[in-house]
Amino acid sequence: MSFHRTTFATLALIFLVQDAFAQERRFGAWAVGLLNDKSGSYAATANESDVVFGQSCQVTGAGCSWFLIPRYECTVGGNYTVLVNSDAGTAAHTLSCATAEGKTHYRFNDSEQITSLVSKSSEIAFAFAKAGSQFQVSRFSLNGSNDALTLMLKTATIMGQKNNGSGMRDQVL
Repeated sequence: MSFHRTTFATLALIFLVQDAFAQERRFGAWAVGLLNDKSGSYAATANESDVVFGQSCQVTGAGCSWFLIPRYECTVGGNYTVLVNSDAGTAAHTLSCATAEGKTHYRFNDSEQITSLVSKSSEIAFAFAKAGSQFQVSRFSLNGSNDALTLMLKTATIMGQKNNGSGMRDQVL
C-alpha cells in the first residue's frame, strides 16, 4: 500500500511542477515563463509602450541571451548601436536584428555586461539613434528582475535535465 501512496505522491508532484512551468510567474515588473516552443525559458518585462526587454535561455546548451522587442521592425541580420543607461553605468552596445515566430527583435551581442547592469540597477534605458538628430528611448523597471532571472535559469536547467536522455526512460539505442 505504501508503494502506491509513494507513486501517487510522486506523480502528483510531477504534474504540479509541470503545471507551474506552464504558467507565467510574476516578480515585481517581471514575468517568467516557457518559450512557446518549449525550447527554453524567459524572464522579461514590458514598459508602458509595450516594448519588451528580457533574457531567454535555451535548454539545448545554446546559452542565454538578452533581447529587446520593439514596436517597430528592424532589418533581419542588421547591426544597431544602442546607448544603455542604468544606475550602475552607461555603455554603448551593438545589437543584432533577428526573427522568431514571425516577429523581429534585437539580440544583445554582449550579454555579460547587460547582466551586470541589470543585477546592480533599479531601472535601465536604451537609446536608439533615429533619422536626423532624434533618439528613441525605451525605459524599463528592473523591480523583481533578479528573482525572475534566478527562476528562469533554474527552469531552463530542470528542462535541460529532463531532455538530456538520462534517467530511467525508455530509449532507442
